[in-house]
Amino acid sequence: MKVSFLILGVVIANLSQANCYHFGSGSFRQTYCDNGNSYSTTHFGNSTITEGSNSRTGSRWDSTTQNVGDTSFTTGRDSDGNYWNTTTRRNDDDETYKPRRHRYGR
Repeated sequence: MKVSFLILGVVIANLSQANCYHFGSGSFRQTYCDNGNSYSTTHFGNSTITEGSNSRTGSRWDSTTQNVGDTSFTTGRDSDGNYWNTTTRRNDDDETYKPRRHRYGR
């Protein structure tokens, strides 16, 4: 019985993952996924801009990140049109991040 649930869980997990195809490199990358999502990411200097959309639902989202030293300031808009921002600061171990996220409506 436990094996059946494990196999079912693996099958469901695999069904929820989309196959994605990546193009570009360096400062620009485009990603297309078979679930309808597509993303473009542009890096320049200390900034990263990501814009996404879903061709099946028509939803759109975006985010912009500005890196200053050990701190990243990110603002964005989710697929429901809500704006959000977060500040992320690296810890001393240089691996763990402590995000603070704030969300506000349109």
